[in-house]
Order: sequence, then structure tokens, then C-alpha cells
Amino acid sequence: MIYRKYKSLKLHFIFILSYLFFRIESFTPTGRIGHSSVLLKDRLYFFGGWNTTTCTNGVFYLDVSKSFDYLTPTWVDLTRDAGMRFQSCWGIR
Repeated sequence: MIYRKYKSLKLHFIFILSYLFFRIESFTPTGRIGHSSVLLKDRLYFFGGWNTTTCTNGVFYLDVSKSFDYLTPTWVDLTRDAGMRFQSCWGIR
């Protein structure tokens, strides 16, 4: 019984450390309208958009060369590294 608790605690500790050091998080963009998008090679990029309160500066893409489940597509967020310097929606600044 004690071994089970120790093993469970150990797994939780490993998960927390991996989250803190590797920052592996899934990204799901919030719902938006008025965004811009473009298809470059095998990636569909999305820029900005209105998310119920304000325009955003978000940049993310979906790799369409790989198969994916339409309910849980694998989005890649580029906002922190390559985000727009301004907020944009409906193609205007």
C-alpha cells in the first residue's frame, strides 16, 4: 500500500517537473471571427481576429500535410515568438 502511494507521488512529481522545465502544452485557439489566413506550402496560417471583446495579435498555424482529427486538430501557436506587433481584425489594423 505504501509502495503504491510512493509510486503515485513519484509520477506526479515527474509530471510537474516535466511541465515546468519542458512546457509541453497543447494549444487550442479561442473562437474568433474576422481573422486573416493564408496557405503557404502545407501550413494554413491564421492572423489576428475578433474574440468577443477585442482584436488579437495571435499567429498560429495548422499543418495540413499530416492527417488530423477534425475535432482536435494540432494547432501550433507562434504568437510569443512571431506575433504581430499590432492587433488586427477584419483585415484592418
